Amino acid sequence: MFALLTAIPQSSFSSQRSTAMLSRSGTLSDGTSYGAFIPPNWNGTLLLDLDFLQNWEAPFYRALFARGYGAAGVSRNYTAPPGGQYLKPWVDRVLAVEELVRSQFGRPRRVIAWGVSRGGHVAEAMAEHHPERIDAAIAMCIYGGAATIMNQDLDIMFALKALLAPDDPALLLTNISEGPATPASMGLAPTLAAWSAVIEKAGATPQGRARLSLAAAIGQLPVWVDASVPRPDASDSSASADGWLRNLRMRISATGTYAFMRPAYETSAGGNFSWNIGVDYRRLLTGKRRGIVKELYKEAGLDLEADLNAIEAAPRIAPDDQARWFLNEPSVNYGGALKIPVLTMMTIGDPLLPVSDIWALRQAVDRAGRGAMLRMTFTEAVGHCNFTPAEMLAAVETMTHRLDTGEWGDSTSPKSMNALAATLDSGGAHFISYELEPLPRAFLLGDAHP
Repeated sequence: MFALLTAIPQSSFSSQRSTAMLSRSGTLSDGTSYGAFIPPNWNGTLLLDLDFLQNWEAPFYRALFARGYGAAGVSRNYTAPPGGQYLKPWVDRVLAVEELVRSQFGRPRRVIAWGVSRGGHVAEAMAEHHPERIDAAIAMCIYGGAATIMNQDLDIMFALKALLAPDDPALLLTNISEGPATPASMGLAPTLAAWSAVIEKAGATPQGRARLSLAAAIGQLPVWVDASVPRPDASDSSASADGWLRNLRMRISATGTYAFMRPAYETSAGGNFSWNIGVDYRRLLTGKRRGIVKELYKEAGLDLEADLNAIEAAPRIAPDDQARWFLNEPSVNYGGALKIPVLTMMTIGDPLLPVSDIWALRQAVDRAGRGAMLRMTFTEAVGHCNFTPAEMLAAVETMTHRLDTGEWGDSTSPKSMNALAATLDSGGAHFISYELEPLPRAFLLGDAHP
């Protein structure tokens, strides 16, 4: 079945390290470039990756090719589809590449969709909606669904505005850009400058730091997002406040959740689809985060209950009528009815997609009664998708084991993942145990909404 593989020697790729070499595989009907690499020692497994053309020469891919894995995918961009975050067209493109690979090289023994960030979202969406086309998915650094993460973003920015500058018209919460939402053309400079000024002013006083921390804690933001500082102790209120301030600064940077993801989604949806009507913000401040905030408020001489009252009293926001359809869009909101295995991997200090957000996927899968299909792993690292080659290779080998045996066993425990990574000669790994807190604002496909 795989006889055609020998007709494409490895040198046909490795001898021409150029975009032109890869693009000779062709373009899809919409102009998207695609490529594939099938090594001479192909083990029959094909990895589908939204970002394959950007990453095929990366160390983790070199290691995968050496171990006999084939891979294929496309080159994503930020202008098509409009907004860049509506997943279905990207799912269709990656599946089109799989069909082309199958027609040229023979049917793979198995297909694993995998990817990071939007590529991870595409992989998970393929697992939920196209299990007949793939055998498994590895989704890395992903969100809890479009509505979940945008509601989380709204909660944070809503609380900040209510506490720090409730009457400032420059501090937009929703519908923050017009036109294509790309990193180069979001038209958000005045809004971002206004937010930056407010956050920096608050960060300079104990009272402001306490209020910044309250907003960040309501949104369950990680306190560790900067690799230049040690991971804060969970009981260290001062270090936590420092970490939350760093996180909020990143949030309004050009590639942050507020500054990049919100306009991208709103452009795709045709308006704002997040809301906070009926939300009890006291209920969102729970666990250790509440204790840290209470300590900061005490040190600052502030009344926490008064500030929670101020947040509760602020005018609420409803979804735009023309954007409500996005709440029922299955490619960007989780249903959870998995029929094939899915493995996720998250850094615990991701400033773009907070690790807390992934709770929505866990909840959706459990609600659908498919918990046995999902395993979640976490690495002790900061940054968005900041995984080592060993960690990524360990994820692929672990999924391969799952498909070979039909069982997870203890394969996804930190001990097992680190031990496996140590045998792969691809650098270090930092898998850890991490307990997710329930995310009260998780939105699942089919949930009620205003």
